[in-house]
Amino acid sequence: MWYVIQVKTGEESGIARKLKNQAIRAEVPIENRPIRSGGAWTKKEYILFPGYVFLDMDFTARNYYRVKEVPGVIRFLGDSKAPSTLSYLEAEWIRILSGRTDSGKGRQKWWYHCHQRSFKAVRKQSFKVG
Repeated sequence: MWYVIQVKTGEESGIARKLKNQAIRAEVPIENRPIRSGGAWTKKEYILFPGYVFLDMDFTARNYYRVKEVPGVIRFLGDSKAPSTLSYLEAEWIRILSGRTDSGKGRQKWWYHCHQRSFKAVRKQSFKVG
């Protein structure tokens, strides 16, 4: 199940790295935005959900305390006794935004289109006609 933790802003990547070292799957969706600086275009990474890290784990007492002991973790979202889980579709969006596949073999290129305040992900594919 996927859970969301609130963390100190600016420490999302470091906290995710510490959780991954403890064998907890942690995702921080980022976006590379083009920025014009000094007359040249460069790309800069932006965290899509500042202050939040997404976890894919079984919620047990052991895992709860492993997460809570990491410096910078504030709380699990939801009720203190039973944190809220993400729905299947929300979890898929986080996986897509993080650039992860089910096999976990790394990043894929995705394009995001905003249409009427909703996001669509389109996987880059080549098509042959005829």
